[in-house]
Amino acid sequence: MATNDVSILNYVTDSYKQLQGFSSTVRSSFAEATAGASGIAFYDSNYYTGEITNDKMKKRSGFSATVLDSFTFAGGNSYGLANDNNGNFIVQNDTTDKTYRHTGFSSTVSDSFSYSGTSPRDLEWYDGNLYSCNQGNSRYLKHSGFSSTITTSLTYPTSNGTGLTFDGSGNLHSYDAGTGVLKKHTGFSTTVTDSFSFASGLTISFELAATS
Repeated sequence: MATNDVSILNYVTDSYKQLQGFSSTVRSSFAEATAGASGIAFYDSNYYTGEITNDKMKKRSGFSATVLDSFTFAGGNSYGLANDNNGNFIVQNDTTDKTYRHTGFSSTVSDSFSYSGTSPRDLEWYDGNLYSCNQGNSRYLKHSGFSSTITTSLTYPTSNGTGLTFDGSGNLHSYDAGTGVLKKHTGFSTTVTDSFSFASGLTISFELAATS
C-alpha cells in the first residue's frame, strides 16, 4: 500500500474509500455488507473495521470487503477503532462511556478507562499515546499513553469534528462533518497547511486511517 494514503469510513453509506495520498482522488473502495460501519484502523498490512449493528470487529484482507476473522467487542454502540502498534485493538463505547483495550485481535479486554466528554467519534494511536476525537465537546484530545489523562487538547471550530489520523511525519489529519472538509495540520496543532472538500455524502460521521 502507498505510504500515507488516507482511508475513510462513511457512516451514511456504510462504505470505505482509500484516497490517493492527501487528496480527493479515490484509489479504491468497497461497501460494508451490513449497516452500522463504525470504525477503521490499519495494522500489519490489513484493514480492521468496526460495526455497531452487531458489535463486530472484522479483520479484512488488505483493503477489501473480504473478511478473514471477526469477534464481538465489549458493550455496544462503539465508535472509533485503533491499534496500539503491539497488535492490541482499542475501541470507544458511547453506551458505557468507556474506552477499551483488547488483547490482540480478540474479545478479551485487558484494560479500560472512562473518558471525559460525550459523543466519541474516532481514535488513533501515535507515538505511544492515544488520541481521540470528542464531538460532544468539540475537541481533539491527546492522552498520556492508554489512560484518561489528557496532556494536550485542540478545539476545532464546529461541533462536527468526527475523524482524525496522523501521517508518517506526525501531522494530524482531521475531518469536520459540519463543513465537509479534510484538513492537514502541522503536527498536533490547530495550524492547517492543506485542505480539500470531499463531496461524497459525508454528512454524519467519518473516520480516517493512514497507511504507513
